[in-house]
Amino acid sequence: MKTCKRCLIEKNITEFGNNKNEKDGKSIYCSNCELIRGREYREKNKDKVNQSAKKWREDNPEKYKETINRYIEKNPHMSSKERSKRYRLDDDYRKKISEKRKEYYQNNIEKGKNANYITIVIEKLKERRTMIGERKN
Repeated sequence: MKTCKRCLIEKNITEFGNNKNEKDGKSIYCSNCELIRGREYREKNKDKVNQSAKKWREDNPEKYKETINRYIEKNPHMSSKERSKRYRLDDDYRKKISEKRKEYYQNNIEKGKNANYITIVIEKLKERRTMIGERKN
């Protein structure tokens, strides 16, 4: 039995991850507390975590492809073929996805490519209107 330093609950030694730097070879935090700590860290450092993951994918394209292939083997329903098939055949699923896309677009219209494109189009329309107005005068 070992006591977690975070939740202060005495738990079975099997509920602790390995850590070769500790005397007993186990982490000072239980697996549940480590999970929570990891989530909190990722939530606070989203940009850093995303950049790190992107860099790893770029540096290790073969390993990344292997990871994707293993995931698809374990979750065949998540392959692009299966998802597109479901999208075509299931009306409720198609409506749900469509609503999610609309919601995402509305929440993120100021971010990303669409906002830049819309801004550029609006500016060009204003320029054309002023040019047309100048021609008439």
